[in-house]
Amino acid sequence: MHPMSIRLALAAACLSISVACSDVQPAAPTPAPDADATAGTQTPQGTPNAGVDPGKPFTYQARVETPTNAKAGDQVHVKEFHPNGQLATERTELVLPDLKRVRVGPMKAFWENGALRVEGGYDDEGRLAGHWKYFDDAAQLLREGDYESGMRTGEWVEFHPNGRKRSQGFVHANLFEGAWVYWHDNGQKMAEGSYINNRREGVWLFWNEKGEPDPQFTGSYKNGEKLP
Repeated sequence: MHPMSIRLALAAACLSISVACSDVQPAAPTPAPDADATAGTQTPQGTPNAGVDPGKPFTYQARVETPTNAKAGDQVHVKEFHPNGQLATERTELVLPDLKRVRVGPMKAFWENGALRVEGGYDDEGRLAGHWKYFDDAAQLLREGDYESGMRTGEWVEFHPNGRKRSQGFVHANLFEGAWVYWHDNGQKMAEGSYINNRREGVWLFWNEKGEPDPQFTGSYKNGEKLP
């Protein structure tokens, strides 16, 4: 593989896992299925932007709430539906004293074909919490990991559409930290190394799709920059 192709492939993997995720936002003008949680999430330094999370523009045809005419303190069960009638999202919203709402508890979102798209949950303040999973419209798991107080934490894993691992590593407060490993879609390792505060640090190793070392990008890094 050409060195530029390796760099772009790594960038795509790195960016995709670095975008924080939540459920679909009804009538949102963005193709990303997780726009409400992207704020504050950073792509590791030195990684070019290569796109956004997989997803399609989303609008809903109908919304059903139980109970109707909810008052402060009520928990409202919400279902939203795609234009084709398929269930789009299902969650609970807590009505606050000022009648504004926050999402609480488990949630699920679905593709137009009925396949599960996102599964996760919210804490009592409406922040993303617990374990979240994201799937494509063929029910293939794309990524999974944990949130705490609205920020990604712990180990996150991303997968290629063929089911093979794409990347795996640790996140703290939405920042890449510690060891990360990336793979090509044929299963060959693409890169491995460590981040400190979202920047490559120390020795990084790179390989092409054939498993051959890539000397152009392999080397020692400091604050996200490769040393001479």
